[in-house]
Amino acid sequence: MSLRLLYLVFVRLCGWLILLGRSSASKDAELLVLRHEIAVLRRTHPRPRMDWADRAVLAALIQLLPARLRTILAEYEAHYNGRRPHRSRHLRPPRPDHPVADLSRKRIERQPLLGGLINEYKRAA
Repeated sequence: MSLRLLYLVFVRLCGWLILLGRSSASKDAELLVLRHEIAVLRRTHPRPRMDWADRAVLAALIQLLPARLRTILAEYEAHYNGRRPHRSRHLRPPRPDHPVADLSRKRIERQPLLGGLINEYKRAA
């Protein structure tokens, strides 16, 4: 095990040393080639769809999480599925002809959710 680890560290260090000697133009060309390869792979191998067995395994694993973490995940899900109409499946996005509020005259209140991880904004009374 330790010999393999030393080999992997050596190979990684050699790769970094080779990168230091290359010009920025060759690095940019390699990035373009890699982006093209990723685009081709996404077209030929789309994301796998989850079926009922995958969902059952995830549901069983979620039950193993601590209760506090499950409540945080439930609050996060309620925020993104219920309070944001443009993200929810059963609600439509806001109409483009709806008048935009003039925020220069009104105060905006911030309501932190999940201990400040997410914030919601609304007009103050």
